[in-house]
Amino acid sequence: MNSGMRRHKRWALKLYLSIALAGLSPHAAAEEPRAPCSTPAHDEFDFWIGEWEVSAPDGKQAGTNHIEKILGDCVIFENWQSANSGYSGKSFNTYDVLTQTWNQVWVDTAGSTIHFSGMRKDNVMEMTGTHVTQNGTVVHYRMSYTSNADGTVRQLWQQSLDRQTWETLFDGLYKRK
Repeated sequence: MNSGMRRHKRWALKLYLSIALAGLSPHAAAEEPRAPCSTPAHDEFDFWIGEWEVSAPDGKQAGTNHIEKILGDCVIFENWQSANSGYSGKSFNTYDVLTQTWNQVWVDTAGSTIHFSGMRKDNVMEMTGTHVTQNGTVVHYRMSYTSNADGTVRQLWQQSLDRQTWETLFDGLYKRK
């Protein structure tokens, strides 16, 4: 065997070992890398993505909402605008693969920041959270987003001081624009 063939074999062996040590098969090295947020779990909240007109239970317009995926499809970003006031808010929704939960951070023009966490069960995304007011009162929240068969989405947001009695803060029906 000449020295050129030995160098080629050594090079091939080094390449194979470096691939093996990296935890890949030689064939996997040629595959496209998978995006970190391209799992089925990351798509569980996609039913909420879109341009929406949102109405209250009495049929009056409550506002509009633009919801999109951003940051490599790792974040579902909400842009809420109330119909009757200057009130608006945004939320950042992410799936945590370690806890297998969805997490939302809601911020708004009233100065609120509320953290929610939950998961999808059948056709409903359910989240809960707590918030401590400026006077020290702990407020508990629960929120659900229901994906309806007709393509609409119902969002129900409730609060409680004792987790026994619940008051509805928002009940909106989302219809695509």
